[in-house]
Amino acid sequence: LSSLEINGCGRITDAGVITILKVLGKRLEHFHVGFCDSISDATVHMLAQLCTNLRVLNLYGDPSVSDQSIVALASFCPQLEYLDVSFCPQITDNGLASLFTRRSKLRHLNIQGCVRLTDAGLATIDAPLRFLGMYGLHNVSMRGIARTCARMVDTLQEVDVGGLSHIPKSDVDWLCARMQHCTM
Repeated sequence: LSSLEINGCGRITDAGVITILKVLGKRLEHFHVGFCDSISDATVHMLAQLCTNLRVLNLYGDPSVSDQSIVALASFCPQLEYLDVSFCPQITDNGLASLFTRRSKLRHLNIQGCVRLTDAGLATIDAPLRFLGMYGLHNVSMRGIARTCARMVDTLQEVDVGGLSHIPKSDVDWLCARMQHCTM
């Protein structure tokens, strides 16, 4: 078994997930554990240590996931290509920056609804991403978004900049006209 999806399992505990992770270990390459309110940084840290071949991870909507989780993933999961931490409100610019302290293999990064992220965090993104989800990042500017996208103009195939009510639609239209595919 190299792929496991337990999205929305509100009753699963950290202990239950850790038991599963100990069994699967390095074989686990794809793990989807979104909308599981009881998943903590301790579980993600254990995941990172046990599942070093992880390539795809969905943690979306897990309110307890913070920068500590991102630091652990950056430290122990060098093969990570796909990370979805959308709507994880505890993630900050520092956590995002930790993903890029080493050469990153990330190609898909979804940070939608991570309300504590700012332009400073976007400036740390340093990987040839194909997808970047920035929907609902209310503390970023159009300048920060444009600079981030410009660094990846040769690889970025899709960018989601919807839900940015503080940025004029004309600015979003301008950005989307310059991207291969832009979702609003």
